[in-house]
Amino acid sequence: MTDPRPARASRTRTLMIIGIVLFGALGVYLQFRLAAKRDAAEQAALDRPEARAMEAMSEADRATLDGDHGAAWAALETAATALDDALAERPDAPDLLRGRLVVARRLARQAEHPSISTSPLPLYRDALARAEALFDRDGTDEQARLDRLGAARELADHLMNADKAAEAAQVARIGAEAIEASARIVPPGSPVIAALGELWLVAARAHAAA
Repeated sequence: MTDPRPARASRTRTLMIIGIVLFGALGVYLQFRLAAKRDAAEQAALDRPEARAMEAMSEADRATLDGDHGAAWAALETAATALDDALAERPDAPDLLRGRLVVARRLARQAEHPSISTSPLPLYRDALARAEALFDRDGTDEQARLDRLGAARELADHLMNADKAAEAAQVARIGAEAIEASARIVPPGSPVIAALGELWLVAARAHAAA
């Protein structure tokens, strides 16, 4: 009579080999699936408007350093669009609102270059309106104060260069008075005090030229 034990041992080894192969194949498949999900998540993060805005701002920085004003302008417009998309999802996010203000101010300054056909004045007005809105949210925040002062000074300087001294004086005065009112609630730091003094000087010069 034939001993069945060698046959059973052979089948056991065969099943073990099959199990090892299947387990290895399953591990490879799971690793592939995890890598695909990770790649998809990374791509989704790159496609987020916040990421697109950051990349566009970096492109604008590089173009500015290279003296390519047209490329800098295009990159800033891309950043503005991306931030607008992000704000459509999170309209009250302070970081997005301030990022959009930064882009607005840079667009206005970029438009001063002769190679850019867009008028700077509406852009300066837009930047000031954004700065005012952020300041109205928290008039004691130091960055909001600095942004309010900076945007007012930039618009006033542009108005002075456009022979609109009376409006420049008004813009500067209103901006300075807003900061002084908030300073009665929470005293400002030295950077705000310095910027406030500079804006009052702009107001005085504009008033004298009006």
